[in-house]
Amino acid sequence: MLQLLVNFIIYGNFWVATGSLCSVFMLSHLLKIPVSKPIYALVFFGTLCAYQFSFFALKIAHSEKYKIATEWVFFFKLTCVFSAFVCAFLLFYCSVYQVITIFILGIISVWYSFHLPFVGALRLFPFQKTIWVTVVWVGATVVLPFGESLISVPRMIFVLFLARFLWIWVLCLPFDGRDCKVDRAVGLRTFYNVLSRKNYLFFLNSILLGSFITHSYLFSQYWYFFLFSHLLLGIVNFFANQKRPEWYFTGLIDGFLAFEILLVWL
Repeated sequence: MLQLLVNFIIYGNFWVATGSLCSVFMLSHLLKIPVSKPIYALVFFGTLCAYQFSFFALKIAHSEKYKIATEWVFFFKLTCVFSAFVCAFLLFYCSVYQVITIFILGIISVWYSFHLPFVGALRLFPFQKTIWVTVVWVGATVVLPFGESLISVPRMIFVLFLARFLWIWVLCLPFDGRDCKVDRAVGLRTFYNVLSRKNYLFFLNSILLGSFITHSYLFSQYWYFFLFSHLLLGIVNFFANQKRPEWYFTGLIDGFLAFEILLVWL
C-alpha cells in the first residue's frame, strides 16, 4: 500500500508539480515579490498537465515511470484533462502578459511532445531535449510569476533567468543518462551519449558552477545554502547513469526543486 502511494505521488507527476510550487515560493521569498494563489495553482496544474500530456506521444516505455504510465493510462488522461480545465479557468485571474507567456509555453510543450509537419518534435532535435524542458520550467517558475514585476529591471531578470536556467538544466541533463539506450536506438544525439564520461562530468559541473555563481550574486546573503545544495547535487549527478532505478531521477533529482523550500525557513 505504501509503495503504491509513493508510486502515485512520484510517478504520477505530483512530486514534480509540487517541486514547481516550491521553486516559485522560494523565489517569491527571496525576491520579496508576492505571488497570488491563482498563479501558484496555475504553476502546479500547468506542470501536471504538461507532464501528463507528454506521455501520449511516447511509443516506447523506456523507464519504470513510463511502464507505470502505460498501466495508468486512464489516470493520466483524466488528470491531464482536469488540469487543462483548471488552467483554462485560472486564465481569468491572469494579466495579458501572463496569458501570452502561458500560450508560448503551451506551444513549446506541444511541439516538444508531438511531431509537427516538416519540423518534427523538439525532443528529437540533437542536443535540444533537456534545453527545451529547461526553457519551459524557467518560463513557468520565473517568467510567469515574476517577469511582469521585474520587467523594469532588465539586468535583474536576465541574471535571474540565467541562474534558474543553469540550475534546472543541470537537474534535467542526468535524465539523458536514464534514457541513454533509447536515445541511441533512435539515433538521437545528446550530451550524455556523445561526450565521454569525463567530458560529460566536466560539462555538467561547469554548468553547476555557473549556477552557483549567479545564484550567489543575486542572493549573496544565502551563498552558503546554494553552496551546499550545488555540492549535494554535484554528488548525486556524479552517480547518475542508465543503471540507476527510476526513483533516483524522478524522485531524488527532481526532489531538489522541493528541497529549495528549506531556504525559506533559514
